Amino acid sequence: PPLALFAALMNPSPLRLKSTRTLTSLSMASSGDKQLVVDPFCFRQFSEHEASKEYKGTVFSLSVEDFEAVVNPRYDEANLQDGYAPFCKHIFLKNDIAPDAKSNILTITKDNEHLLRSKYEARNDKEFPVLTRWFPSELVDDDMLPTAKYIDLILYSREQINKENESMGKPGREGE
Repeated sequence: PPLALFAALMNPSPLRLKSTRTLTSLSMASSGDKQLVVDPFCFRQFSEHEASKEYKGTVFSLSVEDFEAVVNPRYDEANLQDGYAPFCKHIFLKNDIAPDAKSNILTITKDNEHLLRSKYEARNDKEFPVLTRWFPSELVDDDMLPTAKYIDLILYSREQINKENESMGKPGREGE
């Protein structure tokens, strides 16, 4: 079945930055020779789109069209990994796609430990608080973040993307 794609950047490391997350949305096309297309939900992750100026996660300098041109030849159904729901799958690609894609994980070092914050937090009032640690994103410069080693392409079925767009009154991409 056609799939839609989100790409999360990954670089194994011990600590995540609070309030930063990288997702790139592609969706599998139902026509043409492209298997994967970037869904409008994730246009904000590409610098060619105005919404990228407000986006707090990774923004690719690569155009949507160029991104699609790079990931489509790498799509292989045999490499799909199950996601959280039947309409969601993952494909992990080595990141030689976007050298400006930074990981949202930072190793604690002597040079940055003074930026580290911590507090006890519970996700809801029924849980006990646990110690959490993070680097506030406003204190971390891009040059401190490592380039992501892998991109996790998170695929959604075209049917699911259409359902979500319809429920929010949003159009999909032209011709899909």
